[in-house]
Amino acid sequence: GDLAKNAKLAEAWMSTSGSARCTDDVAGNSDWRKVTSNGQIDVSAPNRALSLDNDTEVSRPGFSALSGGSVRSVDFWLKLQPDVETGTIIGWGNAASTGGEFVIDLEDGKIRVRSGTSKIISTNKVNNNLWHHVMFSWNGPLLTDGDLFIDGRLDSTASESGNVTVNTAAGRPLFIGGDNNTAPDRLDGIVDEIRLWSATTSLGELYERFDREL
Repeated sequence: GDLAKNAKLAEAWMSTSGSARCTDDVAGNSDWRKVTSNGQIDVSAPNRALSLDNDTEVSRPGFSALSGGSVRSVDFWLKLQPDVETGTIIGWGNAASTGGEFVIDLEDGKIRVRSGTSKIISTNKVNNNLWHHVMFSWNGPLLTDGDLFIDGRLDSTASESGNVTVNTAAGRPLFIGGDNNTAPDRLDGIVDEIRLWSATTSLGELYERFDREL
């Protein structure tokens, strides 16, 4: 569908500080702000990114915008050093129920999308000290029904496993750079322009929309 029409529940965040380091709720932190309204993206915070380490994460409590089996797309920019091989990039829901969580993280320096025992892992590593654009577009019902894009290209050779039906738990915190657990699950890197969409879309449609707004 047309992302501009369908993304009514879209949410996104950008940093407004050159060296933002947050442990507070995204919505209330002075360095970060929600930058969507009625599906429109505010891109007035250029050249800013969120720097995370093993002691920091960002959370938004009570996130329910993309829960259950609702259609969704997630995209963001990411920059990692070669020694960073694990860490949660973004995730929400609850692992206590099968398919109840929806997480994008790292496995051996590769992008991994997972829910329960199902996962999709990118073909190539992204921990090379370069900026990478990541997008996952999902229309269910199985996690492995989604499409993973890296740097503008569909990763058609990404490995897939499991047959979990996604049913993301509502009302749980959304985390950026961690999962409210132990330090080994936290990300040491830089992320920016995190966007969550209540629609599936091709990358071409996504870029076309960004060009109109820029």
